[in-house]
Amino acid sequence: MTLIMATAANAGNYPFEGTWDCDGSEVKLTSETYSFGQQPTLTISEVVEISDTARGVMFTDGYRIAFFDITSSSMQWHSPASGDTFDCKKTAEAAPETPAPQEQQIAQDAPPAPEEPREQNSALRYPFQGEWTCADSATGEALTDLSLTENDVNIAFMGTRISYEKVSPIGRNGTAFNVVLRDGQMGGIYELSGDHFLLNFSGLSLSCER
Repeated sequence: MTLIMATAANAGNYPFEGTWDCDGSEVKLTSETYSFGQQPTLTISEVVEISDTARGVMFTDGYRIAFFDITSSSMQWHSPASGDTFDCKKTAEAAPETPAPQEQQIAQDAPPAPEEPREQNSALRYPFQGEWTCADSATGEALTDLSLTENDVNIAFMGTRISYEKVSPIGRNGTAFNVVLRDGQMGGIYELSGDHFLLNFSGLSLSCER
């Protein structure tokens, strides 16, 4: 295997660079950075050449992922810690929009139909519900307690309870979720198990334990 320091890499140095659709979530990769959906951008510290079509990536916060079967249009995203695997397709550049025909524009300008009542989260249950203690992923310093219910989250260090606006699973394994709160804040839960998950929230990378 070949170890490459990301600080020495030039743009286009890695076959995984680009924008990808990974089972419905947007992943953006450069030679130095990585972002997953709406979560904070992570900085790449090391890249390991596992084979001609596989690379391992370490970030400055210690988190690791790997990419397998890399081609110019597809690859597999994999987390060694959780076992999550997502199928990724390279996203094409968006074509410029063309003006809509007049009839279509009139239809688009028509008042929207009334929305159907939204199903309440109270009818759902999430595997991340419970009481958690979260520490900084890099330093291990305990930062806050979290109480996650089927409807909201209580963040101890902020002294607030905030309802969910939307909870969306990432991939098919039930171990990763995007959470949008009613106040507009977003969080990402990854590598969820019975007693642990990783949380990206408000620019922080946290490791949470029951």
